[in-house]
Amino acid sequence: MKKINLKETLQNWKPGNYLRELSIVIVGVFVTLAGTGFISNVSQEKQIKESMQMIKMELEENLSNINRAEALYLDEISFFRMLIQKQDSLQTIDASILEDNINAPFKIEDFEYSEDALEVLKNSALMQQIADKQFILKLLQAYKGCRRISESQKFYYTNKQEHMARCMSQPVSDPQRVYKDIYEMWEARLQDYNMGILIQTAPNTFDENPFTDPQKAIKEVIELIEEKY
Repeated sequence: MKKINLKETLQNWKPGNYLRELSIVIVGVFVTLAGTGFISNVSQEKQIKESMQMIKMELEENLSNINRAEALYLDEISFFRMLIQKQDSLQTIDASILEDNINAPFKIEDFEYSEDALEVLKNSALMQQIADKQFILKLLQAYKGCRRISESQKFYYTNKQEHMARCMSQPVSDPQRVYKDIYEMWEARLQDYNMGILIQTAPNTFDENPFTDPQKAIKEVIELIEEKY
């Protein structure tokens, strides 16, 4: 084994050599850390993008359900308004319209929406990594709009159920009565106190269309996701 001559080694050693070797090591460490950070950032951005695509799909499905619920609601209150306006001249309403809406006073519609993708985003801690906090605020407001629609639907149909429960609890003089036509049936319904109250009050349940603002908020977030992700 070759012996190391310490004296010769010290004579040949120069501070510049040490600094050069040290700088190489330091640069190598920084390059490694920078590479690791870059990979981590790329992975995080990919995860955020995937989560946003899930959010977009969920909001689109929720919006589709909201649009369907709105169409049913508007058709129903439009029919009730027609009955109110023409209650003394039902014959001027096309019989097919009265037939198509024969179950309108009894109809209860379910509304479903999902927050699963939002919960995944929250629980993954990715939400904290999204720098645009205004976007996060709009995202949360969009889901809040879905909840508001659900509450509005429940309120509207609960009122209908209460009116119909009172109507059905009243004694019926002739449960086997056969009406000569659809017009006579609706005339009898309008003469019933609870049925009449239902038809009169249903169109005034809300001061304005409860679907409009939530729809707008959801559409805005969907467009932002399409632009950003």
